[in-house]
Amino acid sequence: MNELVRSIDWEPLGEVPGLTFRHFTGEQDHQIRYDIAIATKEVNGVQWNITLEDIVNDEKWTANYDIHEQLVYVDFTGKTVGYFGYSWDTELDGKVLFFPFGMLLPEYWGRGIASLMLKYAEGKCRDIAARIPKDVEKRYRIWKKKKATEIIRFLKANGYQIERYFNCMKRPIDLPLGEHLLPPGLEIRPVQSDQYRKIWDANWEAFKDHWGYTPPTEDMYQVSLTDRYFQPHLWKVAWEGEQVCGMVHNFLDEEENKLYNRKRGYTEEFSVCRPWRGKGVAKALIAESIRMFREMGMGHTWLSVDSQNLSGAHRLYESLGYSVVEDEASYNLGKPLV
Repeated sequence: MNELVRSIDWEPLGEVPGLTFRHFTGEQDHQIRYDIAIATKEVNGVQWNITLEDIVNDEKWTANYDIHEQLVYVDFTGKTVGYFGYSWDTELDGKVLFFPFGMLLPEYWGRGIASLMLKYAEGKCRDIAARIPKDVEKRYRIWKKKKATEIIRFLKANGYQIERYFNCMKRPIDLPLGEHLLPPGLEIRPVQSDQYRKIWDANWEAFKDHWGYTPPTEDMYQVSLTDRYFQPHLWKVAWEGEQVCGMVHNFLDEEENKLYNRKRGYTEEFSVCRPWRGKGVAKALIAESIRMFREMGMGHTWLSVDSQNLSGAHRLYESLGYSVVEDEASYNLGKPLV
């Protein structure tokens, strides 16, 4: 159902004749946002599948985000040419992070539109920050692929600096693979539906000491159960009795494999719970995942990793045959909110 269009009255919009901002106006705007996301894949350096379902579910994956207030559509001479928004969250150390985001059709760069999008989003973040005690550290943070060179240049010109590097790593499926057994007393068992919550909780607990961790919401758990990447039949979970020890949330995207003419299996979202770290659980779980994808006829496995991860994940993956794909790196860029 269409909602009443709520235009945004903001004086700086007059700097670009024909430019207007408006709030989200209902279900039809999901399709518009999807079309823009597809049209901007190249400029954003994106080589994965994006579906309308991903767009619809996006708000549920994001904490402190009201789609009706914090998602803004950009219209230029009557055509929607972009969108942007902002959200925020708090890290365990109390630092408050603000996440501006947005996409603009490539042909509309260079007209001052992108600058106004960022200026508006940052201003709204400052409004929220004004309600937070002054002694609390506050930062903007934006994630971008390394290949999004023009966007990264734009962000740097607006005070953002690269704070963190993330790599993608690939392993040809036919590389030799050792046995890599689990420690005695642990076993990998098929995942049952009544174990989903226990596995979810154990995974997030394991990630508490990772850079950038913010607590999950109940909405995130609920949407995870219907997400297209929710494929528990492919997960590898290690158990000691009824205790989760570690896991790999493997998944396939068949549509993506067809789109890019590849046979990729994702060995993503890997974690080991603290009591079992350093005991070979990680290698055993990933090795079992690789063997599974080999049996399924995949050509390679793929994962992403924080290049500065203090747990030694990078070295672990290299020891199992993964290597960095240089042009698939990504960055977190940030700057203080003042």
